[in-house]
Amino acid sequence: SNPARQAIIPRLISTSLLPAANALTTLTWSIAFTLGPVIGGLLIAAAGGVTVVYALDLVLFAVAVWAMWRLPALPPETVIEGAPRGWASVIEGLLFLKGKRNLQMTSYLDLVAMVFGMPRALFPAIATMWYGGSVADVALVVGLLSAAPAVGAFFASIFSGPLGRIQRQGLAVVVSIMVWGAGIAVFGFIRWLPAALLALAIAGAADTVSAIFRATILQAATPDEYRGRLQGIFTVVVVGGPRLGDVESGAVAAVFGEAVSAVSGGLLCIVFAGVLVAAVPTFLRYDAQRPVP
Repeated sequence: SNPARQAIIPRLISTSLLPAANALTTLTWSIAFTLGPVIGGLLIAAAGGVTVVYALDLVLFAVAVWAMWRLPALPPETVIEGAPRGWASVIEGLLFLKGKRNLQMTSYLDLVAMVFGMPRALFPAIATMWYGGSVADVALVVGLLSAAPAVGAFFASIFSGPLGRIQRQGLAVVVSIMVWGAGIAVFGFIRWLPAALLALAIAGAADTVSAIFRATILQAATPDEYRGRLQGIFTVVVVGGPRLGDVESGAVAAVFGEAVSAVSGGLLCIVFAGVLVAAVPTFLRYDAQRPVP
């Protein structure tokens, strides 16, 4: 559903409001990922099993599907006779990306940030080896480490109002990703839990700013008839990047240790973001008032 939901947003509001709308989307995501596991855990503890949680999930999904079913139709602005369907339509979307350097950069930069700068797979080992304690203590630390980026994302979304005034959105994406990488690298050096959580929260806030502007660029610079397909490609990148990051961080940690994996991942994120910008310097000049794909 994500490509359809994201593609609809530019049809409902003006381009100038896209950063605010994407910030609201990120805020709901942050709340869900912060409160969802807590509520689920409390319900499982109270009920003594998972049946109640899954039953509630089923009911809430049914309500959401009903609500979406009640929405009015929103067909594409332009209907092309004989337009390809199925896999041919996906291929056409990929072909549209050829030469669209600004749109390509939104995906490339996200891949760099997630593949090299996402140390999530290391959290259980870090909690055990760096902070130690009983099984309950380790579990608590893992939970805190996992929640810290979402907390940073929450506050970045809450205070995202000034982002709507930024016109150099490509530059904002690059700066945010470099702050994300720096936050992860600093996290790799720290052994005091409060400071480590702060570094992760700052990184999560920077990643949220990057996500808001990347989504805005994709929505504003893509013609309506291609927007759904490009959102689908973007969703694959957003979902697949962190999984590749788990493999990368785990593999490096297995050879060199968790600290080297976290620090090197953050630094490589900064380096490769710089390499991409050097290859496509026009991305830094992307202007929200004149969106160019």
